[in-house]
This record gives sequence, structure tokens and C-alpha cells, in this order.
Amino acid sequence: MPKPFNKFKAFNLSGEVSVKAGDPKARKQDKLLLLANTGTPMRLGGYSNPVIIDFQGAEFDREKTPVIADHDTTKRIGHAVDQIVVPAGATRTINSRLVVGPAIVAVAVRSSKSYSAKKTIEDMKAGFPFQVSVGATPTEGEMIEAGETIMVNGKTWKGPLVVARKTKIREMSVLVLGADSRTSAEFLARQESNEEIEMSFEDFVASLKLDLKSLTQEQVTALRAQWEKSKPDTDDDDDPEPTPKKPIKASRKKQKSENTDIDDPINPDDIVTRNREKIVAEEQRLDGIRAAALRFEDSIKTIKVGKTEMDLSAFKAHAIKEGLSASEFELMCFRNSVEEPKTPAIHNTTKNLQAAALECAILRASQVVPSSAINAVSGKKYGIEAMFDD
Repeated sequence: MPKPFNKFKAFNLSGEVSVKAGDPKARKQDKLLLLANTGTPMRLGGYSNPVIIDFQGAEFDREKTPVIADHDTTKRIGHAVDQIVVPAGATRTINSRLVVGPAIVAVAVRSSKSYSAKKTIEDMKAGFPFQVSVGATPTEGEMIEAGETIMVNGKTWKGPLVVARKTKIREMSVLVLGADSRTSAEFLARQESNEEIEMSFEDFVASLKLDLKSLTQEQVTALRAQWEKSKPDTDDDDDPEPTPKKPIKASRKKQKSENTDIDDPINPDDIVTRNREKIVAEEQRLDGIRAAALRFEDSIKTIKVGKTEMDLSAFKAHAIKEGLSASEFELMCFRNSVEEPKTPAIHNTTKNLQAAALECAILRASQVVPSSAINAVSGKKYGIEAMFDD
């Protein structure tokens, strides 16, 4: 049995982990050691109480578990080549290392050339103290109420507590702060692989059986240009390194006159302004639809939309989803309303009839909603009704 080594005490609650050098015959890749969970309660989003994974019922969902950054599936790093769940009191070996449970441990390789993988490995080599978190799906659980106790992973815990009795581990994430603060991620080594390994300029010249010291400056320049072309790419196109963008201040008219095939330049400030205007317009549309729905809630039973009949509440949801304007929504309500138009009687002989009353009567009778009424809201009154007093 491998001799224990006390460097990685965090691998368990009461034991130690032994460490040996990796297999020299292994393929050369960036290799990582991930202590993904130590079997302690965690504070997780979506749960009001701490959650603990019972290692007796935990297992990996697949043979090669993805390793990503920050639980973001677009930030690929690599995959596990060896992974174990060690219950409390048990011991396992991984990569010639002895692990004393409870612990979830994996040895992973960087199998992605993405920018996220590159920067994570660089920071890890520099000694950044990353932690690890498991992305898991509990399939069976138990709630431990306050005042109750439960034995999980070799220790007794007090409620309130959620115990995940059966769990599928779907991914492991390298991040700054894990839900289990005892976790860790460590760069092991770079071992040989089938990947192209970048050759130094000196080695490139030597491979051509030339003496670098005997070459002229022109020859060195030409050879260096050839060496630069032969260097392998290190990053995928689907995850490029972000580059800062400078705001384009050129006027639209000037840009179009210079080259009509180029799209109009967009100032980032203009984008923010337009987005805000869209948000305001959408809020006004929703307010208008809701106010109109309140106004007609007592006078409409059903509204026919195409061949479908729906109540007012369903029609309101339909209008919001389909992008109907507030005036279009109100017009449909007018047409389906059982309320009689409240226009002055023809025989009205009052001498105090003002222009506003006539205007209101004409608008109500014609069922035309002017643009000035679109945003007029007062309590349950909306549109035309909100434009005029009683």
C-alpha cells in the first residue's frame, strides 16, 4: 500500500492522502488534481437549508466527467480520466495516491484549447488557490428538521438539513469559491501527448542542421518568419481571448459616403440609449394593456381571436405575448364589449355642451383611439376615458 503523505490533509475530514509522482509513460497533457467535495453541508442556491451529499449514494453520471469553469458549460477546461467517490472510513487509490474518505476526487486533463482552459491552467500554475464544486442532480433526498440529528459521511449533523441520499455527479467546476470550502484544485504536471508541442526558434534552426551563430541577420530574419508560420495554434476559434473595443465616433453620413458596402458604425452609447427606449416603450405597452383590461373586465365575457374564443384574461396574455399594441388591444375589447356607447342623446338640448364633450362622443362612437390616448391611464380608466372628466 502506498505510504501516506501529509501534504493533502484537506482530502478527508480525519485522514490523509499520499502523493507520488505521476506515471512517466503517460501522455503529455496538462494534468489536474481535483478535490471536488469532502462530504460537509453546503449552502446552495435554490435551497433554504444546507445540503449534504451522502457519499454512500453518490456516483458519476458518466465515465469521463466534464470539467468546466464556474458551472458555465461554455467555459470548457477538460475531462476526468480517473474519478472516485470514497465513503467515510474507506480508502481508494487514484494516480498512485491514497485517498481516505469521505472525499470525491478526480484526476483530469485539459482537453480543451479554449481561452477559458488556457487562462485557468495559467493561473493554477501560478499558484492561484482555486476551489472545486460538483454539478450534481439529487434523485432521492431527505429533510432533517431543526432539533433532529443524522449520521452522514461518518459524522453527526444537526438539522435543519437536506440530505441528498442518491446523487448523480454530472460535472466538476473549477472556481474561486466553492460551496464546500475544503475543496481544492492543483496543477500536477504536463506529460507527453499527441498534441503538437511548440518548438523554440533555436531548436527549429538546429532541426535544419544550421548553425545559428554563423547565419547573417537577413538569414535569421527569414528563418524566424518561417518558424512563426510553423507554430501550432493554441486557442480555439469558438472561445477567443476577449479584446477591448473602442467606441466608434464617426458620423453615419460620413461612413456611408466613403463606402456604401460597410454597415453603419454604431456607438456603444447609442446602443444603451436605444435599449433604454425599448424598455420604456415596452413598459408603456404593458401598462396600457393592463389598464384597458381592467376597464373592460365587467363588460366582456369572451373575445374571438381568429377561430379561437378566449376570456379577457387569456386575451390579455395573448396580446402581451404576440406584441399587440395597447390601442390594438383596446379596439378588440371595444368590438367585443357588451357595454353600450355612452354618447350624448340626440335630443340633448343643454347649452353647456362643450367641444370636449363632442370630441369624446365622436371618438367613442367611431371607436378610434388617437395617438395621444395611448399612454393616458387613470385608475381603471384608460385611453379616451382617461382623457376627459366625467
